[in-house]
Amino acid sequence: MRLRPSVLANITESVGGRTLQVRLIGDTEYVDLPQLAARDRGRPWLAVSLSRAGTAIGINLKQLLSESTNLDPRHNLRLLATASQFRSIGRTVLDGKTVYGFQGSFELAHLPRSAFSAGLAAQLKAKLLALRASSELIATYVTGRGETVRVVTALPSTTRGPIETVQDIRAINPTVRVSLPPAAQTISYTKARALLGP
Repeated sequence: MRLRPSVLANITESVGGRTLQVRLIGDTEYVDLPQLAARDRGRPWLAVSLSRAGTAIGINLKQLLSESTNLDPRHNLRLLATASQFRSIGRTVLDGKTVYGFQGSFELAHLPRSAFSAGLAAQLKAKLLALRASSELIATYVTGRGETVRVVTALPSTTRGPIETVQDIRAINPTVRVSLPPAAQTISYTKARALLGP
C-alpha cells in the first residue's frame, strides 16, 4: 500500500474461506468478484468510489486513509501502550525471523484516545456497537530492531461471532505498482446494483 501522493494498494483477503482481490487506485476501489462475472458477460471487477463504499459501511474511508499514522505499522506499539492489560506474549518465529509479541485490550471508551480523530473514532465506535463488540484485542509482533512484522486484531465477541484480522508487513516504503483492471472486465457499482437488484 502507498498513501502519498495518491493511494495505491494491492490487497489479498481471505473471507469466509474465499480469497478476495482488492485494488485501490486513488479514490476508486476495485474488487474482483468472480460470481459477478457469471451474471455480467464476464466482467468480474466491481468499481466503487471510496466515498460510496464508506457510505455503505458507515465509515469515512477517505478520512481513514488520510490519517496515515493509523496505517503505519510502527505506530502499533505506541497505541498498545495506552491499552489496558498490556503484556508481553513471548518470543516466536515468523517468516524465519525471531519476533517478540505484545498484546493489549481496548474497551470502546479507549477509541477516542487512539490515533484516530474524534469524528473517525466515533464512526468506528458506532460500527463496534452495531456488532455488539465490547472490546478489541490487538497483538503486535516486532523484531529485536523494533520492526513490526505482524498485527493481529480480534473482536472476540460480536453478533457475527469472533472476527479476527491478520496483517503481515513484508516491507515498509517499497515501490508500489498497481495496475487498473481491464476496462472490458470492469463494471460500475451503479450498473452492478441494477443487474443484481437490491
